[in-house]
Amino acid sequence: MVPDLVLFPHCDVHVALTGAKPLTMQVMLRINDSAKPGQYKLVPAIKGGYSFEFFAPHNAVGERFDELPSVDNQTGLVTATTRGVYLFQVRYQGQYQVGRLQVHKELLGWWFGNDSITTALDTQVGHAQPSIYARFTDEPTGTDLVGDITGHGYVELKSTQPDKVSITPTGRLMGLLETPAPTKENPHPPAVPITGTLLGTTRSLDVRVVDYGKVRSNLVSVRSPGGAGRAATQHNLLFLPEGFLETVSHRELFTTIVNRVAWDLSYKPRHEPYGMLKKSISIFSSFAASQQSAITTGYRVTDTAAGPGPGVPIPLATRVPENAASVLYTLKELIALVGLPMRGETRPADVLAIDWSKRDLPAFNLLGVTSPLVAAWRAHQSRGILNARDTAFGMHLGGRLADRISGKESVEDPVVSPGVEVAGSPALRRFIGRLYEFYSMQPTETISLDPRRHPPELHASSAETNSQSAVLRYVGALQDAASPPNQIGQEWIPDNANFKRSRGLVVIISFDDMIGGQNIENSSMVASTLDGHKTLTFQYGGPADPEEMRRDATSIQVNSAHIADTVAHELGHSFNLGDEYEDTGGLGPGAEGTADLGYDNVTVRGIIRTDPPDGQKIDVAKAKWFGLPRIQISATLTAPSVPDGAGIRVTVGPTDIHLWKWAKEHDKKPELRMLRMRPVGPISNRSFQQLPLENADEVRRTGLSIGEIDSGAGSFVLTGPGPTPYPTFPAGSVLFVPLLDGQRRPLTIVERAVTEHINAPGTAGTHRPLNFVAENTVPQIGIDEPEDIPGFTFPTTPATLLGIYEGASHYPGGYYRPAGTCKMRTSGGPDEHGQFCYVCKWLIVNRVDPAYHDILSSKFYPKRPTDG
Repeated sequence: MVPDLVLFPHCDVHVALTGAKPLTMQVMLRINDSAKPGQYKLVPAIKGGYSFEFFAPHNAVGERFDELPSVDNQTGLVTATTRGVYLFQVRYQGQYQVGRLQVHKELLGWWFGNDSITTALDTQVGHAQPSIYARFTDEPTGTDLVGDITGHGYVELKSTQPDKVSITPTGRLMGLLETPAPTKENPHPPAVPITGTLLGTTRSLDVRVVDYGKVRSNLVSVRSPGGAGRAATQHNLLFLPEGFLETVSHRELFTTIVNRVAWDLSYKPRHEPYGMLKKSISIFSSFAASQQSAITTGYRVTDTAAGPGPGVPIPLATRVPENAASVLYTLKELIALVGLPMRGETRPADVLAIDWSKRDLPAFNLLGVTSPLVAAWRAHQSRGILNARDTAFGMHLGGRLADRISGKESVEDPVVSPGVEVAGSPALRRFIGRLYEFYSMQPTETISLDPRRHPPELHASSAETNSQSAVLRYVGALQDAASPPNQIGQEWIPDNANFKRSRGLVVIISFDDMIGGQNIENSSMVASTLDGHKTLTFQYGGPADPEEMRRDATSIQVNSAHIADTVAHELGHSFNLGDEYEDTGGLGPGAEGTADLGYDNVTVRGIIRTDPPDGQKIDVAKAKWFGLPRIQISATLTAPSVPDGAGIRVTVGPTDIHLWKWAKEHDKKPELRMLRMRPVGPISNRSFQQLPLENADEVRRTGLSIGEIDSGAGSFVLTGPGPTPYPTFPAGSVLFVPLLDGQRRPLTIVERAVTEHINAPGTAGTHRPLNFVAENTVPQIGIDEPEDIPGFTFPTTPATLLGIYEGASHYPGGYYRPAGTCKMRTSGGPDEHGQFCYVCKWLIVNRVDPAYHDILSSKFYPKRPTDG
């Protein structure tokens, strides 16, 4: 989150005592650039104002503060004399960053970690940064054999055509003149070579320059019920390719994938309500060719047959044996606690466990260590680093240890190195906990913009909007091929100050079958791979060095159903739905606070606790989705309301006017409500939410009466209670007749019996969530069945019962969701368990086209066995 720290060259650096010049570190504070919206300034840290503190994690206890490296806080010069692995933190103005320094005996060779690279046309900012890898001496100090020396300044970079490509001081490539684009006839047109020299060896790398911001008329209409001319008043979905080549077969494959995913979203029951809303969502695609197929893997992969086997992403986020509930730690969780294994680690589990228990590692539980887990942990290493891929938009899977997001600390109570080891010292444990954050790595299934392709001046973390990224520049310049003046691309460009209907409806389909899917750039776009594979194939050996490691991308598979599942779930985030699954143990960090989660389908205990607070007891009347109405008839206004006598005239169109005649004949009392998406968070990192619904008179009127009806115009008069004059209800406002029970009381989506079961006064109410399994410390995988409610008939699928369940937003404790099963929890689940719960369906319909609320209620409200 900006402001943050940016560390050059990066956070996983290398020093060689022989074969490389000294290393200099640069500390930068990144802030928003007020003169250039969507961009950032990098402000050098004040000399003497920052501090580096080191620690030797692999050294024997009692020696972990011995002979440490140092960084001069005036010049940034690194001084290191003792070989080994060191963790460090740098602190500056309430921000901190953690990293790793490896000190080697000698640098023996180097190569570019790219076969070619694409950069953006931009005369102000250098975009792409070539990866540079080095091979070091093989020694028993635990240091890596191959290291990432990108940006270290060890390799002298030069452009052979500086009028077309220049090189910035940090080693980024500034595209000054666009190079020819690939065509069917010439898929690999001439590029601009740059050279690098180190140890008397010069190597070359081809650079291509793309003008991402130029106007393109290659937008294809997949389904456009409203036409591009209505883009500003409808929801528009855009598909982009990543890693698809400029070949007939790849173009056809991309078209096939887009059409199949669009069909699945529109016609498969598991993806409702997208199908119900297909006439309200236009779908487009735009093809951009890449130089290489597959995308970059930011993580390393195992290269030994031991443990989980070769080609497994590091870290593996499963238990060993996989999904064994009795095993305390996943490999990812164990690594976050004890760190990565030293290269060549061979000690048995019992020896390691005892050693770990003596190292003052915060939260480490000796009982959580098993022999199979340690065997898999020992295999979590790799000699090499996979080469980066040259793709159109620069996406990557997971993340590098080199590319970390900084954190914020209390200036009044900073984490400071104690400088000495005192067993059990709170200061030591706190310091170790801070440094070991380095081992808390990006989930390997995430897919996002690669920091090596997207510069820090234009791209901060994926939690930021980053509206000037190369991807959004490309999107913003798209225009309808059938109507060139229509600059439809701007509808997808996020505006943190104003809600836009098509924000977040950009889907990047990556030609890669490793599991990957994410909603990125502060809900600005969605990314997905083609399948859910968990291992990849690779080869060692290359023209530069036998330790070159390359991905085998010759047999990538396509699973359209998997893509549709991933896209449907990730688009849920664009509609402000949060994840409901659990993958981290314990209580959610904000569970006891008074700030709610910004998503509409999740909440926290601090918001819904009873008043006065009583332990973990909750008051479901405070849960923001409990009061959502069941709806019998619904419509949206097609024009703003206008005054008419003592009331207002509303226009819904003539198509369904017979329903409103029926409502008048039966004295139904409609409700009229403006549809307003409210901003959440600071403007620099803002999202938009629906819940809790606003109930003030200026946005909502209830108990209305239907007056004179004009069938031809599709309009009628509404009168009723509330202050006058009536506000003007804009086009898009929702008009509906609430569904009533037998006693003519409005029904809400949570059944009255469920509310009374939880909220009844005294000891009659449970004041607890509906989970049958009450465990709220260990992550629960999959669906939650509800507990018994005496005298109540459950839906045919009990887990679809609406109410409140504990476990959401990655944590089992203190975070709550509306149902026991939902696409936001188990997107790949079978049947009902791969569908959105009714609350999430209600929210999507209410945002896209509330006129479908009546159909939603009649077709998709959880059915009982007696409903037929």
